[in-house]
Amino acid sequence: MCVGGKKLIFPHQQAATGRQPWGRFFFYSSHVMSRRFPPPWTIEQVPGGYKVLDATGQSLAYVYGRDTKADADIAKVLTMDEARRIAPIAA
Repeated sequence: MCVGGKKLIFPHQQAATGRQPWGRFFFYSSHVMSRRFPPPWTIEQVPGGYKVLDATGQSLAYVYGRDTKADADIAKVLTMDEARRIAPIAA
């Protein structure tokens, strides 16, 4: 199979060619996998939802909700209780 004039090598063809077809896509190292936002993360209530903060005070996520189930259903968003339960998962 050719794409853009280059032959694609699939995993089942690797043994025949001796090439590593997907190696560059699966490069992982400790510096790539390190966390960029220092723990501990905290949750702070803001008007209409919750904010997740890292140790330096950087805002990482906002989780918003509506006060009543009816309001949340109409807007197709989370309730405040659901937002409260999801915010720690993000942290």
